[in-house]
Amino acid sequence: EMLNLLRDSKIYLDQNLTLFKMAKMLGVQPNHLSQVINSHQKQNFFNYINSFRIEEVKTILNSKDIKTYHCWELLLNVDLTQKHRLTELLRKKQV
Repeated sequence: EMLNLLRDSKIYLDQNLTLFKMAKMLGVQPNHLSQVINSHQKQNFFNYINSFRIEEVKTILNSKDIKTYHCWELLLNVDLTQKHRLTELLRKKQV
């Protein structure tokens, strides 16, 4: 259910997405959601959400629509506007 919510609704694009907000959408307790992500994905909530954001950037960069985006607009669309955060994520993923 969590994966469907992320893939279908693209809630990871919400700049204000938190563990509590996502747990509420799923109808579970935040600590349960955190445990599920930690045990199944081997990462914390924010890294898990950011992995979807990085994949979104990669998809856009590989699409024909890339010409319609300015670089900053692309990063804003996936909530990767903090330079240090983007650099850290790209380094981890080696995009």
